[in-house]
Amino acid sequence: MKNVVLVLAVLIAIAGGVVFVKSQQQKSAPTTVINTEIGSAPIISVGEVAPEEVAEMNAILYGIRSKADVPGALQKIIEIGGRYPQSSAAHIYSMVAKSSTYFQGIAWRLRFLVEPVDVGYIGVISWLRAIKRNADRRAPHLDALFDYFVDPNPEVDLLGQKGQFTSLGQFQDWMAGQVAPRITTEIKRARELLDNLAEDEPVFLFDVGLVFGAEEALNMGSQTIRFRKFMPAHMRGMLANMQERMGFGYFLASYRMEELAKFLNTLTTRSLVAKKSDFQRGLISNVFDIHLQSPKEISALLKESTFEKFLTHRKEARTYLPLALESLRSAVNDRVLAYQMMERLAQLPNQNEYFISGDAVTSRTVFTLPVIQKRLRLIESNDPVVFNDRVTNAEFPLHMAALFNPDNKGMQDLKRLYPNEFVNVAEKEGNDPKTFKWNYQYGMATGWPDPTFAGVLPGTRSSEEYKKKLISLSRDASLPALTYWLRLFY
Repeated sequence: MKNVVLVLAVLIAIAGGVVFVKSQQQKSAPTTVINTEIGSAPIISVGEVAPEEVAEMNAILYGIRSKADVPGALQKIIEIGGRYPQSSAAHIYSMVAKSSTYFQGIAWRLRFLVEPVDVGYIGVISWLRAIKRNADRRAPHLDALFDYFVDPNPEVDLLGQKGQFTSLGQFQDWMAGQVAPRITTEIKRARELLDNLAEDEPVFLFDVGLVFGAEEALNMGSQTIRFRKFMPAHMRGMLANMQERMGFGYFLASYRMEELAKFLNTLTTRSLVAKKSDFQRGLISNVFDIHLQSPKEISALLKESTFEKFLTHRKEARTYLPLALESLRSAVNDRVLAYQMMERLAQLPNQNEYFISGDAVTSRTVFTLPVIQKRLRLIESNDPVVFNDRVTNAEFPLHMAALFNPDNKGMQDLKRLYPNEFVNVAEKEGNDPKTFKWNYQYGMATGWPDPTFAGVLPGTRSSEEYKKKLISLSRDASLPALTYWLRLFY
């Protein structure tokens, strides 16, 4: 559930600053010159103008002072977007404003789903409190947007959903069936506008005052510090990120998760066994004997009848899985284009003027263009593709599309992929509480019922061979999500 809260944080950040776009199509529109006076000391003009619609939208967002102002402000931005259908600025503003309206009160609406997960609930509440404690470091409208996203709103109907979500399936279908298609439409329109922009011209000027506040912005002594050029390369990368998250969301929505809270709480309960108090030790060890659940115990738990349907395909998987693959393929295509554009951006002077410099992206030694192109080659094929180990040059077939095939019986119940053989040693050696030794290999997986992992690694004949292939995948930056997914079953 913390990922949901992270999405809210991203929406707040975008709504607060990244949406302030300079139109490249409305050259003849009435314009408003950016105010370059800071206190009594004028600064060098950035040589840019803000189209009328941008100036109007900036004023609307700067004018937000409380949660009560947010709905009206977002609606005004959406209306302005409709008046300027060919304006990149107006579309980006409107896209983020629309997306924000979908998540009004989302933290409250998810409460019944998060509260039962004891440890997760504590973590989310602590994280939200930390954000609120630092409200004075941000612009007032950002704090108002935070309240807009987290406060109860039982009277509001959001895309057919009124009140709190009562099941994970309900939330999954709302996100995949209502929110995602609308965002997909906005992404397609944004891409159309992006394709018509000049690559070396800013899409918009990012005003950091929209994050830190107007007063702080007026006290900045440099126009370069206050305004950063958000280029088409940055926008292409942003679209890639959005599509990637949607792809992961569609994949997760394909599986039954109703038993997740019970599963996690059972693991916690079985890890902490009540005992007599010994006040010479810490709080947790004072009250409980610690018996951390290894893959061995998790495997046994997944076989219990309570979790028979847990992590199985929902009937909606037939719709959602192809959409997941389509979204991820689009994301990687945009990622390749974004990187190529950042390489060209890195050749331009004055890199400190940009939202993210080209050098900051292209100078990384692990995440390179060949790595992303390799990712594209592996994910765009419907058939197995040869994977090359970047260290040993070993080769083996990899079938990414198998993950997203609703007819793949091996993927229809993820519990079947969990290990069934483990290291046979005691959890501890010795009984003395001061000198006992942990066996850190206790419960470690050594065998899997299907080492091909439902055909993702076709031709894998043994668990040892699977482990070698996992090592090859783990040290390759082209498929971090696949590596993480396979590690869940390790």
